[in-house]
Amino acid sequence: MVAESHIASHVRDVGQHALNYASSGAATAKKAIIDHGPKAVTSAAAWTAENPAVAACAVAGTAGVALMAAPALASVPVLSAMGFTAGGVQAVSFNETGTLAATIHGGIGNVAAGSIFATAQSAAAGGAGLAVVNGAAQICGGVITAGVGGVAWLKSKL
Repeated sequence: MVAESHIASHVRDVGQHALNYASSGAATAKKAIIDHGPKAVTSAAAWTAENPAVAACAVAGTAGVALMAAPALASVPVLSAMGFTAGGVQAVSFNETGTLAATIHGGIGNVAAGSIFATAQSAAAGGAGLAVVNGAAQICGGVITAGVGGVAWLKSKL
């Protein structure tokens, strides 16, 4: 019993120390943001206005890296917006019109195994198609990143 209360006391002390340290860090960060935040925003806006092409490359490059790192952040919403869901093809969208997936499905009739349509539906349902779709998204992210990196490099040489 004595050992338990000693351990509990030690854990409480360590927790209090961590809380104090975090509070101090938060106060320091708050002061830095208040003191320097407006100047940083103004400087960033001025730099962006002077270098719009490089700024656009930075934004697109960041999006490309994000797409490579977490492709599902793009593929899942895109598949859902098209009408591919975990439960199958969604017939009607939020605005009461037919979804793209339903329109395509109505046009092609029976879906062939391994087709692009089947792969998209498999991905939406969390099946093997998800690896294919996410892999394609990662390739797109790499192409975007490399492309904007090349544009930024060329811009720096001109």
